[in-house]
Amino acid sequence: MAEDGDNCPPNVVSYSTVIHGFFKEGEVGKAYTLFCKMLDHGIPPDVVTCNSVIDGLCKAQAMDKAEEVLQQMIDEHIMPDCTTYNSLIHGYLSLGQWKEAVQILKEMSRDGQGPNVVTYSMLINCLCKSGLRAEAREIFNSMIQSGQKPNAATYRSLLHGYATEGNLVDMNNVKDLMVQNGMRPDRHVFNIEIYAYCKCGRLDEASLTFNKMQQLGFMPDIVTYTTVIDGLCKIGRLDDAMSRFCQMIDDGLSPNIITFTTLIHGFSMYGKWEKAEELFYEMMDRGIPPNVNTFNSMIDRLFKEGKVTEARKLFDLMPRAGAKPNVVSYNTMIHGYFIAGEVGEVMKLLDDMLLIGLKPNAVNLNTLLDGMLSIGLKPNVDTCKTLIDSCCEDDRIEDILTLFREMLSKADKTDTITENIKLKCMKKKNKVWLNKLKRIIGRRIRSGSLSAEAARQLCDDVIQRRPPPPAVSAAARWHWDDHRPSWELERFIGVCYRSGDLGPEDALGLFDELLLQARPGSVYALNQLPTTIAHAPVSSTVDDGPALAVSLFIRMARAGAKKVAPNIATYNIVISCCCHAGCLNLSFAALRQIIKTGLRTDAMIFTPMLRTLCAEKRTSDAMDIVVRRMPELCSTPNVFSYNTLLEGLCDEKKCDEAVELIHMMAEDGDNCPPNVVSYTIVIHGLFKEHEVGKAFTLFCEMLRRGIPPDVMIYRSIIDVLCKVQAMDKAEKVFRQMLDNHIMPDCTTYTSLLHGYLSLGQWKEAVRILKEMSRDGQRPDVVTYSMLINCLCKSGGHAEAREIFNSMIQNGEKPNVSTYGSMLHGYATKGDLVEMNNLLDLMVQNGVQPNHHIFNIQIYAHCKCGRLDEAMLTFNKMRQQGLVPDIVSYGTVIDALCRISRLDDAMVQFYQMIDYGLSPNIIVFTTLIHGFSMHGKWGKAEELFYEMMDSGIRPTVVVFVAMIDKLFKEGKVTEAQKLFDLMPYVGVKPDVVSYSTMIHGCFLTGKPDEVMKLLDDMLLIGLKPNAVNLNTLLDGMLSIGLKPNVATCKTLIDSCCEDGRIDDVLTLFREMLSKAAKTDTVAEKIIS
Repeated sequence: MAEDGDNCPPNVVSYSTVIHGFFKEGEVGKAYTLFCKMLDHGIPPDVVTCNSVIDGLCKAQAMDKAEEVLQQMIDEHIMPDCTTYNSLIHGYLSLGQWKEAVQILKEMSRDGQGPNVVTYSMLINCLCKSGLRAEAREIFNSMIQSGQKPNAATYRSLLHGYATEGNLVDMNNVKDLMVQNGMRPDRHVFNIEIYAYCKCGRLDEASLTFNKMQQLGFMPDIVTYTTVIDGLCKIGRLDDAMSRFCQMIDDGLSPNIITFTTLIHGFSMYGKWEKAEELFYEMMDRGIPPNVNTFNSMIDRLFKEGKVTEARKLFDLMPRAGAKPNVVSYNTMIHGYFIAGEVGEVMKLLDDMLLIGLKPNAVNLNTLLDGMLSIGLKPNVDTCKTLIDSCCEDDRIEDILTLFREMLSKADKTDTITENIKLKCMKKKNKVWLNKLKRIIGRRIRSGSLSAEAARQLCDDVIQRRPPPPAVSAAARWHWDDHRPSWELERFIGVCYRSGDLGPEDALGLFDELLLQARPGSVYALNQLPTTIAHAPVSSTVDDGPALAVSLFIRMARAGAKKVAPNIATYNIVISCCCHAGCLNLSFAALRQIIKTGLRTDAMIFTPMLRTLCAEKRTSDAMDIVVRRMPELCSTPNVFSYNTLLEGLCDEKKCDEAVELIHMMAEDGDNCPPNVVSYTIVIHGLFKEHEVGKAFTLFCEMLRRGIPPDVMIYRSIIDVLCKVQAMDKAEKVFRQMLDNHIMPDCTTYTSLLHGYLSLGQWKEAVRILKEMSRDGQRPDVVTYSMLINCLCKSGGHAEAREIFNSMIQNGEKPNVSTYGSMLHGYATKGDLVEMNNLLDLMVQNGVQPNHHIFNIQIYAHCKCGRLDEAMLTFNKMRQQGLVPDIVSYGTVIDALCRISRLDDAMVQFYQMIDYGLSPNIIVFTTLIHGFSMHGKWGKAEELFYEMMDSGIRPTVVVFVAMIDKLFKEGKVTEAQKLFDLMPYVGVKPDVVSYSTMIHGCFLTGKPDEVMKLLDDMLLIGLKPNAVNLNTLLDGMLSIGLKPNVATCKTLIDSCCEDGRIDDVLTLFREMLSKAAKTDTVAEKIIS
C-alpha cells in the first residue's frame, strides 16, 4: 500500500491494526519498527495508536522505548490520557521501579489527568508488596483527598500490606474506615485478618475472626483453613491443626497441596516424622502431586534421620511426580551427602544440574565449599576457577563477587587467572553496570550507604574501561576524550532527572561539578538542575527553591558564553522562578537580557509572566503584553497565552470582556483561533456570574464554529442548566452530546435526574433512568440516593422502597445517606415498624448509625408520642459514643413541650448547656411557644430576654407570640415597645405582626392606634390582606362601631388595587355576615 504511491496509501487505522496484531503475537520489535515507519511516512499517530504502542512496550518492560513514544506524543501535541499513564505506571511497577511510577503519577496530576481508582489501586498494591506501607498509605490518603473512592481491591491491598508487616493497629483502623465508607468485609478481607493474627501468634483472635466470618454468612474456604492450620503448626499446636484439617474435610472442602505441605512441614519441624510421612502418602493417595517445596522438606527430613537411600529415591521420584528439582533441591541433596560422608555423589549432582539447564548459584557453590571444608578438603585454585567460570558464563556478576569474598574468607589464594576471569566478566557487562549505577547511585547516596566521592570513583572505574567511539578521526577522538567526563555526567544527570531520583541536594552538588568541566552542549543538563531545585519543597537544604535556582543561573552566566551559555530554555526557567517568587520586575529584567543577547523569544517565555499578572489582578497589563509587546518582539501569542488572559478576566468577573476577546480570536482567522479550553474557561466564568443565558449562547456559538466539546464541558453545561431548571435547554445539549457520539457518564444522567426531580416531573426522571440503563450506565449510589430522597420527600415511600430494593439487587451498596433518606421517609409517615426493620438491615450490612440516623429515630418516636422510646434512643446514642447534638435536644424538647412536660423540657435544656452546646433560635422558639401555649407567660418572657442576651435574634414568629401574650395580659405599652424593637434587631414586621397589633389595640380599647398601624403598613410597602381587614371589621364591631358602606368600599378598593380578588370575595362575605349593607358602587367594584 505504501509503495503504491497515491493510489491507496495506508492510514493511521491501517498501521494501528497491524501494530496491535504484532503486539498480540508478542512481536514487540516488529510492532515498534512498524510504528517508526509510520512516523517516517509522515502519518501522525492518534492517541489510540500511541496508547496501544506504549501499552505493548510497557508489558514487554521496554520502558526506554515507551518513554520515547510518550515524548513523541507530547511533541505532536497529542495529550496523554489516563490509559497512557496507567500503562507506564504498570510497566515501572512490574520492574519494581516504584519511584519512577510515583513520578509518572505526579506528571499525570500536573498534566490535568486525574488518576482513577485503577491507577491508585495498582500503585498501592505494588508498594505494599514491596514493603513500602507508609508510602502506600500516603497514596491512599491522597486518593481520598482527590475525591476518588477506594474500592474493595484498594482496601484489600492496604490491609494485606499491614497484615504482612504484622501491624494490627493500622490494619484494624483501615478496616473500620472501610466499614464507615459503606463497604462490607468479604471473605478475602476476613482471610487477611486471620492471616495477620496468625502471623502475630494471636491464634485466639484468629479463631474469633474465623467464627465471626461464619456468623456473617461467609463460609471459610481452603485459604481460611490453611492459614489457621499454618498458624497452629508454627506454634506447635499440631493436634489443633489436625482438628481444623478434619473440620475442613467435613465441610466438604478438599485440602490442596499448600494445606498438605504446611502440615508436613509442621510435623517435620517438631520431629514427628511418622505423621509427616503419613500425610505425604495420604496426599499422594488423594491424587495431589507434591510440589518441589514438599519434596525438599521430606528429603531434608530423611537426610537428618540418616535415611540416605530413601532420600535419594524421593529425589528421583520428583520428575515422575511432575515436580522439577530446583537449585534448593540440589542444595539440600549436596548438603545431605556431605553430612552422610558420600562426597562422590556431590559432583554427580553438579553434573546433573548442568545437564537439566540449572546453573549453580552462590548458595550452591558456598554449600559446596563449606562441605569440602567440613570433611577436611581445602579447595584449590582450579576448583575456585571452575566455580567462577560457571558464574561468568551466565553473567552473574553478583554471584562472582559473593563467591570471591567467600573464597578469600576461607583462606584460599586466588591466582591471576581467576582474577582475570572476574575482570573479563566485569568488562563484558560494563554497559549493564553503568546503567545500573545510574539508576541506583542517587538513591544510595541519599540513604548514606555510599559517599559522593566513592560513587564518582565507582563511575570512573567503569567509564575508563569504555573505548572511544569507532570510525572517528584522531582529532575527533581527542575531542571525545577531552569532554568524556562531562558527557558521562550529563547522561547521568539526564537519567536521574527523568526517573525522579534527583533530589535538591544532589542537584546542587552536580551543578558545581558539571559547571567546572562544562562545554557548550552542557546547557541541557545544567538546565535540568535548577528546574529540580525550583520545584523542591522547603527543607534544610533549600529554603527558597526559585531564588536558589536564579542564583545558579547567575553563576552559569558568569562562566562565560565560550564555556556554556544560557539558552532560551534557561531563561524560561529563570522567568518562571522569578514569577513564582513574586518578583515580576526580575522576570522583565530577564526578558530584556534575552532581547540583548539576540535569542529568539517564543510564546512560552511570556506564559509565566501572563499568569502572574492575571493572578495579581493586572489583566490589563497582561493584555498589553499579548496585544502589543509580543508582536513587537516577533513572538506570536499562542492559544495558551490567550487562555491565560481569558482565565484572568473571568477571575476578575469581567466575563463580558472575555467574550469580546474570544470573539476577536475567532474573527482573527487562522492566526490563533480559540479551542475547546478557551470556550470552557469563559462558559464557566459566565456560570459563576449566573449568566446562564450568555453561557448557553456561547456554547451554541462554539458548536457553530465546528469546535467539538468534550465530555467535561457537556457535563458542566448540563449540570448548570439543570440547577436553574432550564430542562428544555439541558435536554437539547444532552441530545447534541449523543449525536456527536460522546457517551454521557453517570454524573451527566444524575444531573438530568436532579433537574427533573426538583420540578416534580417524575415521569421524565423515570425516562432518563431507563435511558441510563439502556446506554449501559449503571446508576451509582449518588443517583439512587437522590431518587430515594426525592421520593420520600414527596410521600412516595413505597416507590422509594422499590428503588432501594433494586439498588441492592444491582449490586450497589446503600450508604448512610441512602438509609437516612429512607428512614426519614418512614419517620415522617409514622411507620415505626418499617423504620426499625430498615435499621436492622442497615446494621447487618455494616453501616453504623450516625447522629443523623439517631435524630431520625428520636423524631419518629416523638412524632408518635412515644417519649419513653425516644429517651431510650437518646441514651443509647451516648452508649455508642455519639454525643447528642443540638438537633437531638431540640427534637426531645419540642416533644416534651407538646405534652405539657415543661419541667422535663427545661431539664433537657440545661443538660444541653452543661454539655457545652449553645441553644439556637429553634430551641428557644420551641420553649417560648410551649410555655406561652400553656399560659406560663412569665417563663416565656424570661426565655425571650435570655435569648436576646445570648445574641440570638428572635424570628418574627417569636415576636408575634410575645406581643400577643403581652396584649392578653393588658401590657399595651410593653407590647408596643416590643413591636417597635423589631426593626432595630433586623426583623421586619409582616402582615401577621400588624394583624396581632390591630387585634390588641381593639382588645385594650385603643381604636385610635389602628389607623396609624394601617398607615405604617402602607408606608413600608405591606398591603392589608383579608386577615387584616377581617380583624379590623371584628375590632370595630367589638367596640360597638358598625362599619358603614363607605368604610367597606374603602377596604374593598384596597384589595382590588392590589389584584387580590380572593381577598375581595372573602371580605364581601364577612361584611354580609356582619349585617353591613353594600351599595351599588361596592358591588360594581366587585364585579
